[in-house]
Amino acid sequence: MSRESRVSRDVIAAFPGVPEGSISARAFDGLDFQRHMDDQAIASIVTFLRTEFTRMEAAGLHDVVLGLSGGLDSVVVVRLCQLAAEGARQVYAVTVDLGRPGEAARAAAIARSAGSLGVRHRLIDGRACRQTMLDASPARGPWSDINTDTRLIHGFIFRAADADSCSVVSTVDYSENLLGRHTEGFYGQLEPLGSTYKTEVRELAKSLGVLDCLSDVRPGCEDYWYDDEVLGVGYDVIDPILYLLVEQQRMPQWISEHFGIADVGWIERLARRVAIQPLRLETRCPEVANRFLRQQRDENGSANLRSQ
Repeated sequence: MSRESRVSRDVIAAFPGVPEGSISARAFDGLDFQRHMDDQAIASIVTFLRTEFTRMEAAGLHDVVLGLSGGLDSVVVVRLCQLAAEGARQVYAVTVDLGRPGEAARAAAIARSAGSLGVRHRLIDGRACRQTMLDASPARGPWSDINTDTRLIHGFIFRAADADSCSVVSTVDYSENLLGRHTEGFYGQLEPLGSTYKTEVRELAKSLGVLDCLSDVRPGCEDYWYDDEVLGVGYDVIDPILYLLVEQQRMPQWISEHFGIADVGWIERLARRVAIQPLRLETRCPEVANRFLRQQRDENGSANLRSQ
């Protein structure tokens, strides 16, 4: 990463950065890891969503809301939700204006995306709320601004869901889950792209015919950093390596040797990031607490039986 990079050194250090020497996606041409994102794949995701939408009605959540950034994942998820809703329930898309530079132009582009998708779209003015939070807690670290903004956006999405009795659908994909490319927190009851690599999501977009609806084709965030700035390469390289590391359990040295990647240290840094992300993104509890809760449930159940 060059010294002129807009990304802080602390953030760069948390990602693998730019590898030494070029890595071509063609190196992985013989690796058949991508599933065919065709009509059958679309049908399986739509069936999942229809089933889950019906189940959510038991919790009083009849319609659907999600955040729309105009990027690949959010546009694909909007279309999948529309197909699953079948006109029997409303699908709402929410965009939050936090007053960041260039926000007006982005909001206009996202509105055009929403119009192309034919989805009901709401732009929420969150500028005052963001400023109040920054004023109340001015101390900041390298991750503070992007984490604050992300959590604020999701807070507004859930508020919109509460107002309209909606379930919240996450737009996070599998590559982002593995890399921890998002903020800690609860993103939604449903995650239709949660097992789909970023490169597979692009194939889904082609099959769904929504590529023309994108307002931002580069994964990441213009306000902070794009993914290729901190990962060093695009997802056409990242995804096959993630597949080898996670699903095939291959070691970085093996990947380096078999696919001609000179910078084994870069693969090691990528592997380390994948390994430590559960520490940030998963909630854990002690086993003793689980045993106590099971014992308490058993005792309550026995007491209820004796009283009958």
